[in-house]
Amino acid sequence: MSVVGELEAALAHYPLLLTVEEAAAILRVSRAHAYELARRYEASDGTDGIPVLRVGNCLRVPRWALIELLSTGRLVRLRDAVERDQLVDEGLDAPPLKIRRTRASHESSVISIDRSQRAAEQLTLLQSD
Repeated sequence: MSVVGELEAALAHYPLLLTVEEAAAILRVSRAHAYELARRYEASDGTDGIPVLRVGNCLRVPRWALIELLSTGRLVRLRDAVERDQLVDEGLDAPPLKIRRTRASHESSVISIDRSQRAAEQLTLLQSD
């Protein structure tokens, strides 16, 4: 089984949107550090930290984005994923998602990510709220 498959199986009992505390437990970091990483993600426009969505005044971590971070070391810019899906819905050609490595290399790289059906459903749920 692939690394992604193993991570998906291990995290299958978690909801699609995790709390920052749940993400902290998975990452094995403190609650305070996880919130600092969430603030960094928001402040850096998705280029540093852990991927979070703001739902009202609550922060949520999409499970698929956390799996992507854990399996590849790459940080997903959630805003790009939503904008890309909107282009696809409108019948326009969508550019590949932009992601940034979270390790020592700070060079941007552009790759195409084939998200699972669950990830697409999650984004659809978020857009309808």
